[in-house]
Amino acid sequence: MTQLHYKLYPNNNKRHLIILHGLLGSSDNWRTICKQLQADFNIICPDCRNHGQSFHSATMSYTDMATDIINLISALDIAPCYIIGHSMGGKIAMNCLQQQPTAFKKALIVDIAPKAYNHQHQNVFEAIQSLTLSTMQQRTDIINQLSTFKLDIATQQLILKNIGRNQQQQFYWKPNINALSANYTSVMNNSTTNQPITTPTLFLAGEQSTYIQHTDYPIIHQLFKRAQITEIAGVGHWLQAEKPILFCEKATDFFKST
Repeated sequence: MTQLHYKLYPNNNKRHLIILHGLLGSSDNWRTICKQLQADFNIICPDCRNHGQSFHSATMSYTDMATDIINLISALDIAPCYIIGHSMGGKIAMNCLQQQPTAFKKALIVDIAPKAYNHQHQNVFEAIQSLTLSTMQQRTDIINQLSTFKLDIATQQLILKNIGRNQQQQFYWKPNINALSANYTSVMNNSTTNQPITTPTLFLAGEQSTYIQHTDYPIIHQLFKRAQITEIAGVGHWLQAEKPILFCEKATDFFKST
């Protein structure tokens, strides 16, 4: 069994929290949040398969990715634990709750709903595939190439965080770009079945985001029998980055409430 790479933010208390990033993300994206939440939780922040420093695989169904997380929780002996998942990570968390409900005390799902989504990242993958990293000498070469695509600054920065330099100072992709592209349709699909979820779950939605619509609320409540939905004003899809202090307050209050 191949184990995911993860970063640990230790705390001696017994409140274990696992945090899952989104598509093209990594554990590095959550460093600031982890450091803030570390005062109250022992935090495990993994790189999902084909992301960051975790193993590469040709397959990445939600069943596979959730099984990775459940296996990590078992290996670390931290069940039952709390879980946070953003976007794709939120879909993985939902699948985890259905696969192994006793492994989780509470779940926080960040700006994603239990449904299939349109293929809204095509321009992102077109931009990625346009980059011939082996011929680029400076980071400005990459930025200039990305500027020819209609990407917002946050998305450009997300792409740049996935590019590293090796010992020969050559640029390379940290994630398995080919697998992410090949499995993109699967990632956009719904990650859940009709099996009811009784784990207490808080959905945090960005007011300016389109990922959770008000029309999704009945779908959420139908599947999640103990769901709460809170909309955060003035933020989009990356609400944990836009309002990190408020995000941490919401997470801590929810997890520590009875």
